[in-house]
Amino acid sequence: MVKFRICGIILTIFWLSMMGLLIYKEVIQPQSFQSFIFKLPPFRREWMGIYYRDKKVGFSYTTISPEILNDEEGYNITNRTKLFLTMAGEEYNLNLEGFSFVDSLYRLKKFEMRVTSGEYRIGIKGECQRNKLLVSVKSAGNVFHKEIDIKEEVLLANTLTPFYVLPSLYPGRRFTVNLIDPLTLSIGKAEVTVGEKEEYLFKGEMREVMPVEVRYHGVSSRALITEGGEILREETPLGWVMVKEDRQEALTWAKQKKEKVDLAYAVAIPVKEEITAPEKIRELRLKISGVDLEDFSDRRQTVLDKEEGLVIIRKDSEPYTQRGIGGIGVPGQIEKEFLEGDVFIQVDNYEIKDTANKIVGEEKDPWEMVKKLNCWVYRNIKKQPALSIPSAVEVLKIRQGDCNEHTILFTALARSLGISTKVCVGLVYLNGYFFYHAWPEVFVGEWIAIDPTFGEEIANATHIKLAEGGIESQIDIARLIGNIKIEVVGYEYYD
Repeated sequence: MVKFRICGIILTIFWLSMMGLLIYKEVIQPQSFQSFIFKLPPFRREWMGIYYRDKKVGFSYTTISPEILNDEEGYNITNRTKLFLTMAGEEYNLNLEGFSFVDSLYRLKKFEMRVTSGEYRIGIKGECQRNKLLVSVKSAGNVFHKEIDIKEEVLLANTLTPFYVLPSLYPGRRFTVNLIDPLTLSIGKAEVTVGEKEEYLFKGEMREVMPVEVRYHGVSSRALITEGGEILREETPLGWVMVKEDRQEALTWAKQKKEKVDLAYAVAIPVKEEITAPEKIRELRLKISGVDLEDFSDRRQTVLDKEEGLVIIRKDSEPYTQRGIGGIGVPGQIEKEFLEGDVFIQVDNYEIKDTANKIVGEEKDPWEMVKKLNCWVYRNIKKQPALSIPSAVEVLKIRQGDCNEHTILFTALARSLGISTKVCVGLVYLNGYFFYHAWPEVFVGEWIAIDPTFGEEIANATHIKLAEGGIESQIDIARLIGNIKIEVVGYEYYD
């Protein structure tokens, strides 16, 4: 069934990354910083309704109040966001809670955030110490740490506060900020452009606003902001909209029946020609538009005509070690990143290592080890769409998830055994659609694509790779959602 294959994390990251960001300035000198920001009142609260394609799917509530922490005056900023979504016909709740403390100049000192969806719970904390942002991630009862280098003061911008801490807004203003995404712990640049003032009809009253566009990872969001910094409306691609509301509007709606919006099909790419038995296809020919094909080609994927978007994808063959040709290669030739762990792929965790060793037993051949790991993940992880941040130890504990949970867990298990593994993100065909998907590739003398979500020892030819890497790569492909078109030209089966 389709619900077994949906990659919910791409949608989660796409929305949260556009709505909640940690930012630090590269365009404002510290000594002049205070003169640029909006002066906040002693206490401020904001309610926003969240809509997807004109249907209400959640709300967000933010408060800003004076606070003294460790004898330092500043502001306490809290946010609570709730989303009620449908994935492949099933309803899910996504809860995001955040807290931060900023000093009197609005420089971030510390923050906490929790992402909860079903049984998944991820907690992230951060504290600024000189030129370091010290981050800890709590998952499945374990705490994992990471340090992020920062050059200047760090500011927190949660769902409703990004524009309070930006430079003075006036028509025609353009500037760039560096963004640290607290969910992916990755850094990127955003371009901010302030448009000419315009009249906006808000709840029966004409208001003068400035349209502010923020472009991040190739995706643009737009906000309508009053001269005093009041955000009346935020719009993100694919129909995500946030509208300023009062408490009664938000809470009254929360008690009513939620309208269903199936995100899985909303972002899937339909194709006219049905592909039968994709696991038996040796070679698939497609026409693809809406994606840059410059770096598309690799051993599986070849661009035949860039202008026409004509590509060919071939299923990997059994590795050379299975055909009696050569060994597994020289480990030193494999990039170090494909063996290392991070706060979400916990390679050095005892439970991860112990589970991996129990799965492979006495087996020493890398490809046979890969097949055992792949089979175990497929059989032991329940196929369930997930709207959360995948963590290997969390998946190992809960034993359920979608393609990302399967891929992240497999990657942690394989790397813990010294098998170089990379995470791939892209598309895969199922029942008339190409859905966003994730799967691993392993190095066993050569790179081989596998799929523990589908239980495929070698991934079928309908896997279209768009990027490699962790969660941060999925932000990069979020800009493609709604833009890609695919036409099936033809395919060939094995004899």
